[in-house]
Amino acid sequence: ALNEPLSWDGGNLVLSVSAGVALSTSSSVSPDSLLRDAEAAMYRAKGEGRARSAVFAETMRAAAVGRLDTEIALRQAIVNGDLRVVYQQIVALADAFASSPLCARLAGARAVRHEEPFAFAHDGELIRGVIDACGIEADGRLLIVDYKTDALSQGEDLAAHIERDYGLQRLIYALAGLCSGAERVEVAYCFLRAPLEPVTSTYLAARREPLEAALRERLEPLRAGRFEVTPLPGRQRCATCPGRLRLCSYDESLTLRELPAATSAAPLQSNR
Repeated sequence: ALNEPLSWDGGNLVLSVSAGVALSTSSSVSPDSLLRDAEAAMYRAKGEGRARSAVFAETMRAAAVGRLDTEIALRQAIVNGDLRVVYQQIVALADAFASSPLCARLAGARAVRHEEPFAFAHDGELIRGVIDACGIEADGRLLIVDYKTDALSQGEDLAAHIERDYGLQRLIYALAGLCSGAERVEVAYCFLRAPLEPVTSTYLAARREPLEAALRERLEPLRAGRFEVTPLPGRQRCATCPGRLRLCSYDESLTLRELPAATSAAPLQSNR
């Protein structure tokens, strides 16, 4: 009944309701505790898309405590003057790329396209995405360019950075180019903080089959329902992750547990 439109001032008004449910069979539980637990469940329902209900579980209390800890820490940081606003210098980054050899290659290419969508079939599934920029060079190769704004450490190995964080993406870009009919595809990553050091890889149509096998292997965990971003899930790392409730293959008993400081600082794995 709550989903039925209401007539209001000459139009229709549609309301949605998110409900939290808390149950107890113990007479020692106070009404205030039940209301607090029901409120935590209500926020969970809202977080899952609204217009639904959720039943309270103990893990929700841990999430609520985590939000409160974050709020307290932020308020204290404001009082202590620990927060500072950093404005990314987009214009400077764009100017740096404009003077790079990679930009000159794009300028000399034909059929240059920006924000180019692609789609290709792989093992009966449709893989879709968008390429930052691409063009066909004089020798017929398809040049695919992807811009990255990642922060870089002094002397960082950029090729290793790409392989670690964007290896799967690069593989998909290469196959997208080959599936478009190109005989040779060059995928070039440009870190806008290091525009003179592009990371490039070249792929040939004759070697397409090994690439498809590699993609099949990389996608196998996802097809099996596993998306394990880190081997050490915990509240410090996972509480604010937007994919925790719907995408992550870990249970909340793991994603909301406390981790020792040494382990919570360990690097993440990547499925990108």
